[in-house]
Amino acid sequence: MRRLDPGVGPFWTDAFRRLAEEPVVPGNVMLSIAPAVALLELAAAETELTAEGHLPSSVVLDLDARFGWTDKLPSHQPDDERAIPALNLRSIGLLALLSVVVLYFFRPGAGGGPNWQMFFLGAGFMLFETKSVVHLALLFGSTWIVNSIAFFAILVMVLASNVFVLLVKPAKLWLYYALLFAALGVNILVPMSTFLALPGSQKIVASCLVIFVPIFFAGIVFAMSFRQSAQPNVDFGSNIAGSMLGGLAESLSLMIGFNYLLVVALLFYVLSAVLRPASGAARWTPA
Repeated sequence: MRRLDPGVGPFWTDAFRRLAEEPVVPGNVMLSIAPAVALLELAAAETELTAEGHLPSSVVLDLDARFGWTDKLPSHQPDDERAIPALNLRSIGLLALLSVVVLYFFRPGAGGGPNWQMFFLGAGFMLFETKSVVHLALLFGSTWIVNSIAFFAILVMVLASNVFVLLVKPAKLWLYYALLFAALGVNILVPMSTFLALPGSQKIVASCLVIFVPIFFAGIVFAMSFRQSAQPNVDFGSNIAGSMLGGLAESLSLMIGFNYLLVVALLFYVLSAVLRPASGAARWTPA
């Protein structure tokens, strides 16, 4: 069984101690120092690793209980410092202004307003995709392999949902909205510590289910709605514009944490259901 190298402890422990004594160290930096010192203490104690080279689940759960990693990532900010940085706000404002200018000059003709259902579908999907990648990174490491697998699996689920609509031709859109809301609710209610406590294979299966099942239902909702589109160019553009809103809304994680981004995503999906066009709208058919 491999062990953490105890030789790295003394140097970095002393360095962190000296840094913590500085009077001008921000609170968010101090919250990063404490977990680092805890890991060094584990190294000094020659903590045994699993066969895969990971810390045991019991150790990870103990560290999570002490430092709230799964609740406070990515920024470890104390409550009185939770805010979107001014640089982010300026960037968001600039992108929003440029988007409005582009939409003004390239807007459709008279009577061609945006499809708000598609708009909020795009916003909700972008937020959930971000949370999915972060979820897998917390469980399996923030590496390019994990991220590549996550994006590949998301694209596979989107493809599977489109194939499902093509072959099965479902008719009850509300049913898949209900399944999507239920799947998002499970993601919101089940804490990350539940997955951390599972052994390797069970952790993979459980995390993949809670992440990719909502994507499958969201893909079905999009495909069914787009199939009934009377203006596919406007609807697809509305979806892309909504994705931009979802991307900008990711900054809310600095205030509420990544876990609660799912509440915002669920709100976007509810708005998409409420604002969907009437069922009697004309259906587009290619020339």
